[in-house]
Amino acid sequence: FAENHGIGRTRKRLIDGDIKLTKNQRAVMNGKARGSIKNNRWPNGVLVYEITSSLSSQGRAMQVINQAFADYTKNTCIKFKKRNTETSYVSFFRGSGCWSYVGRTGRKQQLSLASGCWHKGIVVHEIGHALGWFHEQSRPDRDNFVTIRYQNIKDSAKNNFKKYTSSVIDTLGTPYDYGSVMHYGAKYFSKNGQPTIVPKRSGVTIGQRNGLSPIDIRQMNLMYKCSGGPASSCNFESGMCSGWTQDKSDNFDWTSRSGSTPSANTGPSSGHGGSGKYMYIETSSPRVNGDKARLRFTGSDSGAFCLKFFYHMFGKSVGTLNVYSGSKNVFTKSGSQGNKWIEAKVPISSSGRVQVTFEGVRGRSWSGDIAIDDVTIAKGGCFAPPTPAPPTPPPPPAGNCGSRPSVRIVGGTVAPRNSWPWQVMLLTTSNQQFCGGSLIDPLWVVTAAHCVTRKSPRSVRVRVGAHFRTSQLVGTEQNINVAQIISHENYRKPKSFSNDVALLKLAKPAVLGRGVGLVCLSNPSNVLPIDKSKHCWITGWGTLKSGGSQPKELMQASVPLVSKARCLRAYPGKIDDTMLCAGLDQGGVDACQGDSGGPLVCEFNGRWFLEGATSWGYGCARPNKYGVYASIAHLRSWITNKAGLSQPSPPPPVTPPPSTPAPPTAKPPPPPSKIFTSNNYILSYRKFYFKKFFQEKNMHSCNDNPKYADICPSIASCGNYCNNNKAWAQKNCQNVLRNRKDRSYHYVRLDFNFFRGQLQCGSTPISQSRVIGGQDAKPGAWPWQIALQRNNRFICGGSLISATWIVTAAHCVASSSNPANYKVVVGDHNRNANEGTEESVGAKRVISHPQYNRPGRLNNDIALIELAAPVKLSARVNPVCLPSSNSNVPTGSKCYITGWGKIKHPGSSHPILQQAMMPPIDPAKCRQRIQASGVSISLTPQMLCAGVDNTILSGCHGDSGGPYVCLNADGKTYTLHGAVSWGSSRCDAKQLFTVFARVTQYRAWIKQHTGLGG
Repeated sequence: FAENHGIGRTRKRLIDGDIKLTKNQRAVMNGKARGSIKNNRWPNGVLVYEITSSLSSQGRAMQVINQAFADYTKNTCIKFKKRNTETSYVSFFRGSGCWSYVGRTGRKQQLSLASGCWHKGIVVHEIGHALGWFHEQSRPDRDNFVTIRYQNIKDSAKNNFKKYTSSVIDTLGTPYDYGSVMHYGAKYFSKNGQPTIVPKRSGVTIGQRNGLSPIDIRQMNLMYKCSGGPASSCNFESGMCSGWTQDKSDNFDWTSRSGSTPSANTGPSSGHGGSGKYMYIETSSPRVNGDKARLRFTGSDSGAFCLKFFYHMFGKSVGTLNVYSGSKNVFTKSGSQGNKWIEAKVPISSSGRVQVTFEGVRGRSWSGDIAIDDVTIAKGGCFAPPTPAPPTPPPPPAGNCGSRPSVRIVGGTVAPRNSWPWQVMLLTTSNQQFCGGSLIDPLWVVTAAHCVTRKSPRSVRVRVGAHFRTSQLVGTEQNINVAQIISHENYRKPKSFSNDVALLKLAKPAVLGRGVGLVCLSNPSNVLPIDKSKHCWITGWGTLKSGGSQPKELMQASVPLVSKARCLRAYPGKIDDTMLCAGLDQGGVDACQGDSGGPLVCEFNGRWFLEGATSWGYGCARPNKYGVYASIAHLRSWITNKAGLSQPSPPPPVTPPPSTPAPPTAKPPPPPSKIFTSNNYILSYRKFYFKKFFQEKNMHSCNDNPKYADICPSIASCGNYCNNNKAWAQKNCQNVLRNRKDRSYHYVRLDFNFFRGQLQCGSTPISQSRVIGGQDAKPGAWPWQIALQRNNRFICGGSLISATWIVTAAHCVASSSNPANYKVVVGDHNRNANEGTEESVGAKRVISHPQYNRPGRLNNDIALIELAAPVKLSARVNPVCLPSSNSNVPTGSKCYITGWGKIKHPGSSHPILQQAMMPPIDPAKCRQRIQASGVSISLTPQMLCAGVDNTILSGCHGDSGGPYVCLNADGKTYTLHGAVSWGSSRCDAKQLFTVFARVTQYRAWIKQHTGLGG
């Protein structure tokens, strides 16, 4: 389709058929204003959008919009974010015709999709305009590739075929793309049915509206400076893509096809996504059993890649699809897989030029067509797809254990991904799976004692969030070392498998979230469904039959619990109270479909409880030979005592909050309540409420040593109620803190509500209402603070200004501008400890100010670092706001310096992040102090001075390149005004105040390189 060729009445003032321009853009294109339209990009590749009710109520419209979003997120670094309070965004609406603005306009900009536009390719096309693309045939070099037949164009549409200069369109060095989704069709706006555009290359098709072409993907990744762009991406719409060849040494070739394959009841009916072309092997005569066809891609890069593709294998006699990386087989699938396209993701690596071969092997007869489509070979590892998934429950808190997604379960089948989030895999040091387990706390795993007998913690690793046994393809996996193994001291006493339970303490907490959750321990109040129709469930990667091989994916099976009497008849003299039996009298389902140490869980009131750990049995699924499990109900007290856990009965399921919660408001506190007792009772206060509460991921809140004025004693720590268990936030939950004294205990109870929300730039989750100079910062208090490393050694601080950009001092990177030498650590607090919130990312570019050290020493002491990959933003990792170019620090502002600088001189940098309040100093006063000190550095307008008179408080309490931030007028967010540059060599403000690079002076320079700001 032409986007507005025969689709209703279009809006006025469109150019090129479907493009609207702002007034300034029109002036630029008419030569009446200076500027470059090609630079109107969305910061960090994040397109903010809203979908109005005129479209959101239309199922077909929403389907194709989501398909278009997925085409971009799957193949590029472009992300789509629903509008919250942003003022610059795209508004999708059901207008007249299909049209969009070009690039980001800086305000609300409409994108019209009439009902005739509800096709994936058309929506991809219009989003392409919103991201900054014009039409392909409007390129400056188009006359070398196509001929415009003006005699066939409608008179009113001839302006739609203009050619633009390089000031409007930047091709970024990519070749002309006949297959681009942005190219007009051959007869667009024709007045006589004759072609309006004729390609100068024979055999090519123009005007496809199926989705992004390989060159489209390459150009978008270049335009938005995406890291890890695909080495190849081919949807076969234009036949063989660059780098792809047919192997001449095989028996036959792969064939390009659209629609159904010639033979009935085999092969796909269309390309992946419901339309377009694909590649397939035709298995009818003269092909014979075992004939092979090989299709090969050879790239120019080496290293690690993620191979992603879709395959279709349907028919009575489907043979085999093999995929090779070089000569290594990395994927194989045989037999019919159903009449559907299936996605595969395979991690591959190559020391030389990457080479991938798809080999189709013909089966025993003609009904065995095999097809592939949408092949992408992208640098880096394979991660979870970024396309939005259906909403899933939040991470199950310790008091809300046993929550899992709702799934349709059948016995003895592959489990849906992420359906049993407490399932744990035990690995050897060579990554061989040997047992299972259950996550009962972020730090603790329950397994079978026979799995870990005579094993040291160093010889065992734990993998959580896994689905595949031998690979990590889901993106939720976490590999964690084991710190301690505790087997039951009475294991094998009095019977061979009595007390077959063990605990593994993890070296760091598992991060709870999608695919990783906790199971509840067996509760004494639960009445087990012994000998009843209600079944419980076993899961694991164990063998599917006695003596058989292990499955590749997590298996699940439904089994009934069996009474002790019946179990004793099956195993005379071998069953005791520490054991539990489950299985069918006739056999066929057993713990062979789980694995040793793995969970047996039962559901009560919507939650799942761990009732057994797979222990032993005779054979696999034999008639009247049940599976035997360690009874968690009997062993619960041992588990909780050894792990120091306290799992109260979980509350009834809580109704989830609405998807868009109302803004949090402070509630009036109830009347104070106090109880004065002996040391056997609690002294309770209820005088204060938090307006906001942010969960501290991977932190034991009980170890935070809070110091809020008039709330907690100065040496407050966790009381027994917490028991070193992670304190998870949920509605109306409570935390208890105890003062460490030898006399009567003093408790304080904090009541708070948990809510979900988006962090704005400059938001900090920890209140700074009581900050004293030069003290330890609270974890997460300054989420934009980063630690800069050179050759893996800490050298400086810096500030996160977006998910991909850092501001630091130029003198920090003056010795080397090679990005390979640098790493940036976000989410850090204690540099000597791994707290689980840290993320380390390499540098892609290091950009020092071109006038650094000019005209005077340490002038323009500022640098930018572009990260090799975006960091994941959270309550602990969040950008700081940038100031406007003409703003100054208001008098009386609350400003702070943070960093890991030394806290005394002489001394070394401090492992704990430090913070200090540091007001700005008048430049004249600062110059006087500099002149009196005899330092030969001049204070320039590019510098900012701060400090406190008659104290030693100085930049030693921060560190070079680190942030100097000031609280904004809203009292909630902070703006970056300085980057630590220089000061007293003795860290003494009595000698010199601390001097910073003044960020306001560099806003244009920052925007030039990062695209951030207005």
